[in-house]
Amino acid sequence: MARKQSRTTSTKTSSTSAKPEPKPNNENQPNQEKLDNLADEAVKLIDSQIGQVTTTAPPEAFNQQDCWKKAQLFEAAIKNTEKKREQLESQIADLKEKEEAIKSQQTSLQQAKQEFEKEQDALQKERQDLNNESLQLSTKERQLKEREANAEAGFMAQNQAALKALDEATDNLRQERDRLYQEIAERRRSLDSEIAEQQDRLAQELNARRQKHENDLAARQSELEAENQDLQNLRKTVRREQKNLKLERELLLEDQESIDLKVQHLLSTTIEKSNVKIQILEERLKQSNLLRESFEQKLINRTEADRRFGSRTPDEVIAELTSLGEENHSLRQKLSEQPSQASLERLQKLETLQETWESERLQLKTRVQEQERALSLSRVEVSNLETLRNEKEAMEASNSRLRKALEDLRGTVELSIDDDKKRNQFERCAEMDQDQRLQKPSQLYKETTDLRAFAKDLRDRIALSQGKEKELYYSEQDIRTFLGGLAMSRLHILQGISGTGKTSLPLAFADAVGFSQESNYELIEVQAGWRDKQDLIGYFNAFEGRFVENEFLKAIYKAQTPFYRDQVYIVLLDEMNLSRPEQYFADFLSKLEQAELGKTPALKLQSDPKKPFPALFQNKDLLLPPNIWFIGTANQDETTLEFADKTYDRAHVMELHQQAKPFDVGRIESRQPVSYSALTKSFNQAKHAHYAQSKEAWDFINEPELCDLLKRFRLGWGNRLKRQVDSFVPVVIAAGGTVGEATDHIFATKILRKLRDRHDTPVDDLKLLQIYIQKNWEVLDQSSNPDQSLNILQEEIHRLSGGDMS
Repeated sequence: MARKQSRTTSTKTSSTSAKPEPKPNNENQPNQEKLDNLADEAVKLIDSQIGQVTTTAPPEAFNQQDCWKKAQLFEAAIKNTEKKREQLESQIADLKEKEEAIKSQQTSLQQAKQEFEKEQDALQKERQDLNNESLQLSTKERQLKEREANAEAGFMAQNQAALKALDEATDNLRQERDRLYQEIAERRRSLDSEIAEQQDRLAQELNARRQKHENDLAARQSELEAENQDLQNLRKTVRREQKNLKLERELLLEDQESIDLKVQHLLSTTIEKSNVKIQILEERLKQSNLLRESFEQKLINRTEADRRFGSRTPDEVIAELTSLGEENHSLRQKLSEQPSQASLERLQKLETLQETWESERLQLKTRVQEQERALSLSRVEVSNLETLRNEKEAMEASNSRLRKALEDLRGTVELSIDDDKKRNQFERCAEMDQDQRLQKPSQLYKETTDLRAFAKDLRDRIALSQGKEKELYYSEQDIRTFLGGLAMSRLHILQGISGTGKTSLPLAFADAVGFSQESNYELIEVQAGWRDKQDLIGYFNAFEGRFVENEFLKAIYKAQTPFYRDQVYIVLLDEMNLSRPEQYFADFLSKLEQAELGKTPALKLQSDPKKPFPALFQNKDLLLPPNIWFIGTANQDETTLEFADKTYDRAHVMELHQQAKPFDVGRIESRQPVSYSALTKSFNQAKHAHYAQSKEAWDFINEPELCDLLKRFRLGWGNRLKRQVDSFVPVVIAAGGTVGEATDHIFATKILRKLRDRHDTPVDDLKLLQIYIQKNWEVLDQSSNPDQSLNILQEEIHRLSGGDMS
């Protein structure tokens, strides 16, 4: 019954499996027809023997004790046979259970392909037929056991009457048993060999899986320890940042208070100036009023004088005086003709009166002139006074308007401050939080892949990434080197002349592993004159209270949204050496080194701690996600700058030459985009699988004789190179390369590159280093040549020797 259930479970598991399984080996399977024939013959033989026993009588010389011993021996042999058969069946059942365990693990794999569907259906049908046949065989075996048991019971019940026939039946059964034993032995040997093979294979698989789980456990423990250390460092950083934020908040409050004081001081100064002007105008108004009062008094005096002269004009008075003078003259003549005392007295009075009138006339004439001048001055003062009064009214109206505008401005500023406090200071990043498309995780291919097949598929996809009008051909070595660089460092530098595909390679790679509709890369054009990270990521506008976000910062935030979180994201810095990366990219150089050690660095951005932050900011800082790679292109001409050694040491350097020759592109099958987790998992598996080769590469670089030669050139390296070798070499080998190919690239780009353009390098030492590499390279790898390293040495020998190649 247990075997029947095991076989039924096996049938269900095999029918639901999505993976194609190997076809059964028909040579090792039992001959079903032969077993059926043997079972039928055994049943017929037992029936006939039972009939003979029940119908024949015991012979006269029948020895009951001997017969009983023979029956006991026969029964023991049958029990031994049944016991061995049960052991064999238990071994088969264990094998079936192991097969079921293997099949249950294989169900988690998703490598079902269309070309295997027909073969899988046929295999399942054939397996179902075999299971049905096995079920029938077990039924027949059970029936045979029942008949044997009945026969044995019959022997025991009728042993007194059938001992003679039992001897004959025993001989026949013994012969049949020997024949069955021989067949069972042959079948057992075949099954033992098959079981041994299965056990060996299962043992190997179990050892491999146990080793894998142990490695994964060790890696996970190291990751947990690193994460714990990062958490402690992060806590320290948070405490330090909280202190800094508290100090910055106090400084901002002091700045705000000083700004308010300045505004109040400015307003008080303006009002005070206006009050001073008003006081000056009032003083001028008082002076004008005094002048007006004096002029009014003069006008009163003039009116009184006019009243005294009968409201006559000075001309009329002069005319009257003239007429009186003539009359006086005539009277004098008359007096001369008639002189008398009375006339003389009258004449004297008239003369006296004339003199008085003459003096008064002169005084009046002078007073009139003064009055006319004063009147003209008063008219000017009155006009000025009216002008000042109009200006005063205009100033008062303007002052009231300014007060009202100031009040409105204060209200507007307060409303703007309130709105600004509610507004997110990283507006573009906050808009991504509201984008529903970026908040849904993407459907990705998360199974680990064979890096060799992945490199070939990637090369074909890159070749067809630009359509039929433009095809991108890269050599297999370039693709392997690029994949190894992805595992080694988050910073890449692609060098070469214009037109070699430096920009196209990372963009085509991003398209090949991502969605065709959604780009998983950002192209940043580096500008000449960049000096610090503000030119790269943006700056904080304190007046507007917001951060001006550049495309670089938005790309970092976009890479960690749920849609792109598990995708490979590329930030391409085109013409990276138009400015010095050690200045505008300096902060990221240290952050990327922390990321290579398993940490998650945070970008410290100047911001307002009182305003809201986007959802993906942690502790008001933007994290640098692990799924992002920075790839820079570099031309070597008069318009660009040289990279410093600190940049070269941290980056994966790759020099592209002319594009490879066209090749036949294989069949491109549709698949989901490759996830970041699957790619890194493949890299980690390659590191474990090819750890020995990476150690060989490191041992070659650290050979004492080679180190002594390199010390002549003052060349050295640190622990960073060891991490890079352990990451780069296994991935290149897993992608189809060799340990020599990977070591040559590392040795040329990380060590020998520093020999270029030196003027104090002895040519003889270069030749000794060249001879050493040529002589000892076969110890490391006989299938490849150190072309890159030898080319660098040959170029330097040629340059320093003035063109002499000897």
